[in-house]
Amino acid sequence: MISGNAHINKIIRYCALVFALIGFCLSGFSQSTGDYRTTAGGDWDSNNWQRYNGTTWVATSTYPGEAAGAGTVTLRHNITFDVNPPNPIGALSIEANLSSNRNDAILNITGDLVISAGTLNCTNNNARELTIYVGGNMAMSGGTITESGNYGEIIFSGSGTQAFSKTGGTISNDIRFTVSGGSILDMGTSVLDGSSGSFTLGDGAGLITAHPQGISSSGNTGSIQVSGTRSFSTSADYTYDGTSSQATGTGLPSSVRNLVISNMAGVSLTSSVAVGQTLNLASGSFSVGASTLTLNG
Repeated sequence: MISGNAHINKIIRYCALVFALIGFCLSGFSQSTGDYRTTAGGDWDSNNWQRYNGTTWVATSTYPGEAAGAGTVTLRHNITFDVNPPNPIGALSIEANLSSNRNDAILNITGDLVISAGTLNCTNNNARELTIYVGGNMAMSGGTITESGNYGEIIFSGSGTQAFSKTGGTISNDIRFTVSGGSILDMGTSVLDGSSGSFTLGDGAGLITAHPQGISSSGNTGSIQVSGTRSFSTSADYTYDGTSSQATGTGLPSSVRNLVISNMAGVSLTSSVAVGQTLNLASGSFSVGASTLTLNG
């Protein structure tokens, strides 16, 4: 058994996560210059939008992403995504239905994706896919993410830590999730489930989990429970930071780039692993058991 001292960075990161979740709650009650909201249902590139000018909401002839500088976009009515905006939007809050009606549609969000109600339908029966790039956090408290034609895709593309929180709502059919290099997805104790699509943790990416079962290669255990292929890169970083005892899980690859153990209740190694660069024993104990821990760095 290997032990380490508590690390203050864990406390700082938890505080940052709490403030991020508070921000999700406040997003529905405040606005900033450049924010958009719907006034009626219709196409994304319709005139059914208002824009906040810093003082009040005013009618606008531009749709979110048509010009640079769009802030938080709030969908209060059913919208059909029929255009690829040439510019990213700041954040997206979904309170009604959003459905794709364009081949290879792409929506680039530099901030948070918040889903509290409605249905995000990433394809229709004509197999018109929607790919959403998320640069901030993702919080799902209600509503549905699904597809009805081919597949949909959500890509975590931020630089640094992005929090994932799922406290309600459902995900169904082939929705594929990817964590790009440079992004660190903090799952906390949340579970990504329901999708029949894949989950991919890319080279140079990171995954943080507080789930007692860690990450699993298949089945209904651990942080990632999609029924499609689960791919965890050997060139990625893995952090276990729960508050109850954890197992690394069958999803932890046989070799990883960096491994962080930060759990005062202890972490146990499910199967042998080689650490290519750094094993960081931030806090708690790390029980190797009958497995083999190899340090190559």
